[in-house]
Amino acid sequence: MHYLFSVDPQAFLDLLLGEGQVRYLAHLPEKLEGDRAIVDTLLDTEIIEDGSFLLVHLESETRYGSEMGERLLEYNQKVRKKYKYKRDVLSGVFHLRNDTELKSSPLVQGTSLRQWSRTLEFRYPVVEMQCLAPRDIRQRGRLALLPLLPLTEGGAGWDVVQGMLHDLEFEDHELLKIAFGMAMRCVSEEHREPLKKEYHVIYDELRADPLFREMLNDERKEGRQEGAIQTAQEIAICLVASRFPELEKFARIIIAAVSDVERLQMLIIELSIASSEDHAKQLLFSLASDG
Repeated sequence: MHYLFSVDPQAFLDLLLGEGQVRYLAHLPEKLEGDRAIVDTLLDTEIIEDGSFLLVHLESETRYGSEMGERLLEYNQKVRKKYKYKRDVLSGVFHLRNDTELKSSPLVQGTSLRQWSRTLEFRYPVVEMQCLAPRDIRQRGRLALLPLLPLTEGGAGWDVVQGMLHDLEFEDHELLKIAFGMAMRCVSEEHREPLKKEYHVIYDELRADPLFREMLNDERKEGRQEGAIQTAQEIAICLVASRFPELEKFARIIIAAVSDVERLQMLIIELSIASSEDHAKQLLFSLASDG
């Protein structure tokens, strides 16, 4: 999702907020100063109606999280603090899985005192991919949104998946790889083998290079060592969250302390082929010991 956000941020802003609301201006650093927290994506935008500026913080959630509202609020406040409370900030989330829907906005906090029952009200937009139909994505005409098709209602159908991959076949290769990975997670068992055979080259690439190793190497070549470290940390944490959700909190603590890109890249590969939760836990313990 981090890569998709970077390819066409305007497409995701429009999907989250509606077309004609804000105009994308620039990407901002995802790392929050003086903190280990890293947001998925932070965008500088302009509100079309009045020309004022707005920071839009995007998160993607792979599974139901009962504390998603609290997380968004925490990140929102940290972004505000980083910019010295001089910028308006809007936080939103894309929920990718077809499990329980995220708690809808607003997040309300308060006390048992009647007159103070609502001490805080925090509103945030949510895109539930399972509530969209393939046509909702296709009619927008944005290539960066196509890899999300398998996540929509009916989007894992064989015809939809084939059409998506054929449309991306001669476009951005990373988009094609992401779309294939999304399809492999979502299609029925009977269609997985045909999918592997039809796109065997991509399947082999994903097995050998599970999550954007080429992108990390490019970042290092361009001298963006810190960016490469942050990206590798995010990828490793997301990989744990998707494969072994019970280990996510532990993984965040361990991985955030590692600043060796080569070690993080190796961890990504090891986690992608880990056979069990215990195996993944051993890898994380080993990483902590190395540190």
